[in-house]
Amino acid sequence: MSDGVYLFDLSGRITHRYDIRWDHAVPETLLSDYESLSRSRKDGGVYSYFYETPLVSRNELISTVYHRSVKASLQMSLDGSFCSLYAYDPQSMVISLSRYNFPLYADDHIVVCSLNGMMERFLDASSRSCLDAAARSFMEEGGTVLVVYHRSTVR
Repeated sequence: MSDGVYLFDLSGRITHRYDIRWDHAVPETLLSDYESLSRSRKDGGVYSYFYETPLVSRNELISTVYHRSVKASLQMSLDGSFCSLYAYDPQSMVISLSRYNFPLYADDHIVVCSLNGMMERFLDASSRSCLDAAARSFMEEGGTVLVVYHRSTVR
């Protein structure tokens, strides 16, 4: 595990490293042992770290993270001008299609996210109305849908 995000050029050389500073960082002793980290979380350890590979485009980082041991959606600018973190609180979880939930891919033009059948029941009313009947039915049966966000043109 790492709190660094590395950008590479096409030849594989690191061109930049961004260090993410978490308020509940994983202790150094657990960084190289995910099984121990999982055990520590089950025993009450509270940590913040990347859950999925972060995606970088348009000077933004988009990722699913654990924030204080709860899954969360992170979107932040690499220049530090904004940061949005939305925690999926298990007791009162609400998923809105107005944010990037569980991103899989991003470039300058689109962001692709996934929603699986277990998440369908947590969609807010506005998000439910955005999905057609076939997509809702597919999710209710346990299927996964891709949500594609088309970004405005890069200037």
